[in-house]
Amino acid sequence: MKKMSSVLVAALLIVCMALTPCLGAFAEGGEVTVGLSSSVINLGPWEVGDPFYYCIVNNVYQPLGIMKDGRIQNVLMKDATTEDGFTYTVTLYDGIKDTAGNPFTASDAVFSLLSSRNFAAKYAKYVADAAVIDDTTFTVTLNSDGLGVWEGVLNYTFMVTEAAYKASEDGMSSSPVGTGAYKLTNFVAGSSFTVEKADDFWQKDLSLLPSNYVPSVDKVTYDIITETTQMDVALRQGKIQMGWKTNASLINDLQQVDNLSIVKADAGLIYYLGFNMTDKSVFKDNLALRQAILYAFDEEAVAEAATSGLGTPGTAMQSASKALYNPEWDTWEYYQYDEAKAKEKLAEAGYKPGELTIEGICNGSNPIYGTVMEVIQAYLSVIGIDLKISPYDASTFNKYRDAAAYDYDIVISSTDATDFPGTTLGYHFDRRNYASGNTLTGIHDDTFQAMLENLMTPAGNTQENANEIQSYIRDNAYAYSLYTNYAFCVYDASKLAAAPEVVQTWIGATAVELK
Repeated sequence: MKKMSSVLVAALLIVCMALTPCLGAFAEGGEVTVGLSSSVINLGPWEVGDPFYYCIVNNVYQPLGIMKDGRIQNVLMKDATTEDGFTYTVTLYDGIKDTAGNPFTASDAVFSLLSSRNFAAKYAKYVADAAVIDDTTFTVTLNSDGLGVWEGVLNYTFMVTEAAYKASEDGMSSSPVGTGAYKLTNFVAGSSFTVEKADDFWQKDLSLLPSNYVPSVDKVTYDIITETTQMDVALRQGKIQMGWKTNASLINDLQQVDNLSIVKADAGLIYYLGFNMTDKSVFKDNLALRQAILYAFDEEAVAEAATSGLGTPGTAMQSASKALYNPEWDTWEYYQYDEAKAKEKLAEAGYKPGELTIEGICNGSNPIYGTVMEVIQAYLSVIGIDLKISPYDASTFNKYRDAAAYDYDIVISSTDATDFPGTTLGYHFDRRNYASGNTLTGIHDDTFQAMLENLMTPAGNTQENANEIQSYIRDNAYAYSLYTNYAFCVYDASKLAAAPEVVQTWIGATAVELK
């Protein structure tokens, strides 16, 4: 049996790195083929994306900086300072250019920051303004000085030159051009992607870069393999050298294959069910109906189906591996499966069995979300609620980030677990991160917003406040943590070797090197 190594990543916002199977740990030269278990359609720089999106685009685009090893490490920026936590003065390295040869200056950084606000990019709505000082210096003003907000803006806002972006006919959806060490040389939407080392990478002193942005291997091909059996065959037959985020159902069997080794890591995500709390949904002013839904299904069955028994059923909206997680939350009364209670709440909500049809949306590019929806659908049918499932490709699904803009009732989504519980919740539920102020599920609750903003401050980041907001979410049935899980990288140990880098960058291409 092959050895399985376990890595739990605990650095602030290290999830960004977890999503980046970049190429720095490879030996010089060589080619590698990586299997991805979810489809990617849109490669534009300011998509929300999922781990598979970041897996590809982090090779092409670069951010100003990243959180790594518990501190900010510079990528495009040489320095950033602030006096008040709201306005930052940023200085870029000299001589930056993209792979099309366009110089990248402060004007391009400002263009990227302001443009990202028109898309669903994580943390983009926290950018209130940005202004050029000179070619290498600019300011960024945030609308929040909350813990992790600046780090989030750095991590998730990719930089592009205005010239390259405007030259693209589709917003770089299929033709990304960035300042990274790699360029996209082949793109078949939903099928395969190839990145190859750029001819003249701007950063000559590679020691100045975080290790996961250091170029090494010449070429990586990403094959989209969403069918579990096909991933199994591809790994066993050597058609791919790595399966990234391999379906948990394969792990026990693949451990028996002589040449395959497995890396296991905390996925760093909270998978949850949320309700549309706008006028477009029946759930807005009906607490009893929200509670009926939550009592109606068995979260252990959901976790089993989604993780093949290798995950953990959820409780609070925070990961147990993160700071301020309170073990007492595991003993709280949530909405444990109770069919009789669900029927009672449905009647209290004003509905008889068979009277209610609701719509649920999810990211259909990742089959796990669809599986979760189908399990919940089956349970809801028992109490007489008809759930219509609408799976969308990742790009379309991310447009539903503003609940007020679309018609749906429930959503299955995931949020990054960080060491700051306020930031964990803030990405999806902080009005300041949404131009419309509606948030992902449209919660308009001034008490909740005030609690969240307080929790995101240094003084308010306390266990007492974390307990209070988790209790408030539970009592109002605003969202329900379904499960947390592990992610698995399976690789061909006869051709690749595990690298110590995995401690910082989780799993993927950074976790191995060519033998």
